[in-house]
Amino acid sequence: MQNVSRRSALRSAIAVALAPTLGSLVLPGLAPAATAAVSWTAKWIWAPSSTTNQWVAFRRSFTLATAPSKAVTQIAADSKYWLWVNGTLVVFEGGLKRGPNRTDTFYDEIDLAPYLTGGTNTIALLVWHFGKQGFSRNSSGRGGLLFQSDIQAGSTTTRLVSDTSWKHTVHPGYSNNTSGTQVNFRLPESNVFYDARAAAVMSGWRSPGFNDSGWTAPTDFGAAGASPWNALVERPIPLFRYRDSFAVHRGLPRCEANLTVATRSVADFCPAEPDTACPSRTARSAVKAGFWRSRDDAHTGRFCCSMYCLTMLSGAPPTVPAK
Repeated sequence: MQNVSRRSALRSAIAVALAPTLGSLVLPGLAPAATAAVSWTAKWIWAPSSTTNQWVAFRRSFTLATAPSKAVTQIAADSKYWLWVNGTLVVFEGGLKRGPNRTDTFYDEIDLAPYLTGGTNTIALLVWHFGKQGFSRNSSGRGGLLFQSDIQAGSTTTRLVSDTSWKHTVHPGYSNNTSGTQVNFRLPESNVFYDARAAAVMSGWRSPGFNDSGWTAPTDFGAAGASPWNALVERPIPLFRYRDSFAVHRGLPRCEANLTVATRSVADFCPAEPDTACPSRTARSAVKAGFWRSRDDAHTGRFCCSMYCLTMLSGAPPTVPAK
């Protein structure tokens, strides 16, 4: 038994020592299936500079003569993104961590035709750049968005690509604060800090009618294949299936009120910004294990966190007396 334990320990030590090397390999059994090559003309775009835990919003409006029959779209982001088309959330937490090796990048593919119409259309993305190394991710050191869509309407194909014709702004509601205790120091993700008061100027930014004249053109960081993102490979697993189990317009779920919950605010847990239909009051909310709680104190804002109440019955949120 002692020899077996020593052998196991030796194997573990060798595995740890070789991890950086093995991490750059694509195992034959896990390699993504070959797909038709994408003819990329899109550019990597971002704010002029990148910081850790940075959130950047992008918009692009365009006009179509008629509703398209197909709109195959490729999207790559460093590091996570949320996509809205004409105000409808289409992709929730898109993007995979760096892969299929330590230096290349995955991209997502989706057909946006069901969300596009004849007339004016607006693409809006919120992109979260982790900006730090993690055991599950090799940081590129730079935020980036790459978007390309071939939109077919009748015999006409229109290509929409990310470039300096887009509009962008660093989202004022999210702080690039990297403080706070984390469940695992090796994670590349930082805690999320969201201030609804600072985000008030962004109200409606995902919809076509928003005035983005104050936004600026993003910086062009190179064509597809440019460093530090390098080669692009289609993701080998499906996108998350997003289902709004309850609409905030129908009321928030009823969650348990008389529980001891974490003192961190909802802003620490919810990467997707709240909608205006969420409860508005002088409140501070805290979430743990799917429970919603409201406390009176000196924090004002609108908070809504659907991800932590998915299993609860529909109804009005509870009001919990302040401590």
